[in-house]
Amino acid sequence: LEAALVAIARGQPAVARPLLERELDARGAPTDRLDVLETVQALLATGLIERAEKLFIARFGPDAARTHPADADVIRLASRLALEKGDLRTGRAYARRLLRLQPNSIPAMHNLALFALKRRRVDSARAWIARGRAIDPSDLGLRKLRTLCAFSRIASKFI
Repeated sequence: LEAALVAIARGQPAVARPLLERELDARGAPTDRLDVLETVQALLATGLIERAEKLFIARFGPDAARTHPADADVIRLASRLALEKGDLRTGRAYARRLLRLQPNSIPAMHNLALFALKRRRVDSARAWIARGRAIDPSDLGLRKLRTLCAFSRIASKFI
């Protein structure tokens, strides 16, 4: 698991993927809350979305808003998992819940901007990006989203 996490940190998800699969096949799913959160994030980073979802649901239940309503880490990860699965409605609801728990949550703003872009609501995405940049102007994710937002606006003129 540690080797997989190092590979992910180095930007090598293809190296991390088989390491994660072997670890989980050999040892089974972790039970500790933090280990589960870390493993689910690693699975998502390597594209193993179905496996991440199964592990998440096994530990936190199918409705994290009901089972862990005040756990910002679980809600953040539920939002990301929903985004990865393409469930925009659920992911957006989780991101908004996360914002209520942590009003300055940059990951929630990332997700809300992505949800807006996927629905072609560029102005809404720009507003989330601006709100996030007011909190952390150097956040790389927000800078990438701003570029994606600009590209979306330009591309919409030609489509």
